[in-house]
Amino acid sequence: PALGPVHEPRQVAEQGAKLARAVAGGAVNGAAGVGKSRLLRDGLSDGFWSAHAGRCISYGRALPYHPWLDVVASLLADESLVEGLEHLDQHTPRATPRVSALGLFLGEEADDRLDAAARREAAVDALRDLLTVAARAKPTVVSLDDLHWADDASVELLDALLPIAAKAPLLFVIVRRPEGGEEAEAGLTQAAARLGAPHLGLELGPLSEPDTRRLVARLLDDDAVLPEARLTRLIRRSGGVPLFVEEQLRHLQDEGALTWSGDGWVFDAGRADQSESTLPPTLHALLAARVDRLPPHLRARVELGAVFGEEFDPADIDACLGDDTDDWDALCAEGVLAPARAGRLVFARPMLQEVVYSTLLRPQRQALHAQAAERLARVSGARAQHALAWHLERAGQAAQAARVWAEAARSASHVGAPSQAIELLDRAMRADPTQSSPLALQRARLLLRQGRVIEGRESLDALLPSLRAWAPAVLLSRALSERALAAYLAGDGPEIIRFAEEALLLAEPTGDRLALAEALRRLGMGQEFCGEEALAQATYRRC
Repeated sequence: PALGPVHEPRQVAEQGAKLARAVAGGAVNGAAGVGKSRLLRDGLSDGFWSAHAGRCISYGRALPYHPWLDVVASLLADESLVEGLEHLDQHTPRATPRVSALGLFLGEEADDRLDAAARREAAVDALRDLLTVAARAKPTVVSLDDLHWADDASVELLDALLPIAAKAPLLFVIVRRPEGGEEAEAGLTQAAARLGAPHLGLELGPLSEPDTRRLVARLLDDDAVLPEARLTRLIRRSGGVPLFVEEQLRHLQDEGALTWSGDGWVFDAGRADQSESTLPPTLHALLAARVDRLPPHLRARVELGAVFGEEFDPADIDACLGDDTDDWDALCAEGVLAPARAGRLVFARPMLQEVVYSTLLRPQRQALHAQAAERLARVSGARAQHALAWHLERAGQAAQAARVWAEAARSASHVGAPSQAIELLDRAMRADPTQSSPLALQRARLLLRQGRVIEGRESLDALLPSLRAWAPAVLLSRALSERALAAYLAGDGPEIIRFAEEALLLAEPTGDRLALAEALRRLGMGQEFCGEEALAQATYRRC
């Protein structure tokens, strides 16, 4: 049998029970391998809660709302909750039906009748209603794991939803490592304080020596299996990290030093002494050695899975390597992978995906990223688009990556996430500097529409000299129109007119109707700003 069952030490279990009794929010912090995700999973597995989980991905800082996709999909999978929203639509209708509005978080086509800000507001309101309906039906938990990789839009959404927890049996839990997510946790704490609602912050550090001993005893169902000297070495080497404890015991099992007799685990000192020389010195090396022992055909699936991420759809791997259910069953039996939601698979150990990925040589890594990109090019959705760009970039296909990053930026802008759109444009420009000028213009436009007028104006002032030197008239005209808008937002009437007149002069010969209309609108704004109402009206009529 596999080692187990695994339980946290008593102190951690008591903290988990305390967390489960909270009614507003909780934050679980700790380094990789100390048991954050397991604590959350075990604390919510008793059936009392209706649990809906989202997980942030390592390359998702610029992917708007990406952990909420899984949360919303999980909630909408409950037909009674969908019926509850439809009931609300009948009695308190909105411009966009609530289920349709939630499509923003699922990457579905947006309602073109609304601008980006209105679409986001409709989606947030619909999610508030959905969570309220869910919590009234059954106490509900929304957990966001690996929040140190969260995007800003997701953190802002969490803050917007927290007030529900003060009125309904709803618990928000965030899980993060120490190196990120501080702003989200601070926001959770402050919002809970504003609401006067309970909030728990739980720091998971390394286990003490007595707790580590208890963990070993529970893993082996006996506190006397290992000799004291062997146990002491294991505890010292583990540094109190539960995952390292488990992996050392698994190493002893793999080497034949721990065997199951039917009545319990039996320790073989001779084999243990032999295995000592092959025991990797660090948790990273120990996890890597586990994968190295796999047969080549299984290791190939694990390596490509690691490129796709901590959680992946086995169909994506099968599309690249061929369909083989037995291989997946074998990897789950080996404790490398575990079943996840909706037929997906997840790496069974924290850090295992990161370890496998880090051991790939650069040429191999690039080739695997290229395979992943080829697969994702046939998949739709904002998350697939973002992942495609990330894989293309790491496959060394910079120009293709830049194009997809730019498309992802437009998608982010479309769902009311301008900060993420700007970051995506920055990625596109870094990936392919030859396309930096038109992308920089898009970036400046987003800055202005975010109200970051000084940054937008400075970006345009830095861009215009190069555009004057080589850019087509239409592109330069649009940049000048944006510069006129920056002058309007800064309250400089003469500057509005100066840039708008230059934009109009360039646009008229091209016959480009959009560039011409944009220049005329900016000129009319400048004339109106300067008190020339009659001229402004005449200019607007030309649009």
